Amino acid sequence: MPDPVVMVVDASVLAALAFAEARATEAADLLRSRRLFAPGLLWYEMSEVARVKSASRPEETAAIMEQLAMAHRLPIVLRSPDWANLTQFALDASLTAYDAAYLSLAISLEAPLATFDHQLKQAAGDFRH
Repeated sequence: MPDPVVMVVDASVLAALAFAEARATEAADLLRSRRLFAPGLLWYEMSEVARVKSASRPEETAAIMEQLAMAHRLPIVLRSPDWANLTQFALDASLTAYDAAYLSLAISLEAPLATFDHQLKQAAGDFRH
């Protein structure tokens, strides 16, 4: 039976929250009172978001790095997806292996996936039905 408080979070939602983007309030509402899980690649993606933001706004780099550090302090449990089947799963779901890692983890945990990525959200809906 699925645990109603468990949720898998992807970088699109966490970045919105961490970097105070336009959908930050929506992200906070999605994640509130949840036990959060993600594949380890979450932090590579968050680091890339911080790099891109810093490169385009070098005067804000210190603040961006502090926002990233604050995100790292969130209690997100890292779990590996099913590596043996990830490539085939990505092909079946028409997703990148990166996005498939989030969806695969959500399916294995029987948990909802918090994402602002339209294609990933659609694939998650397709696999739930």
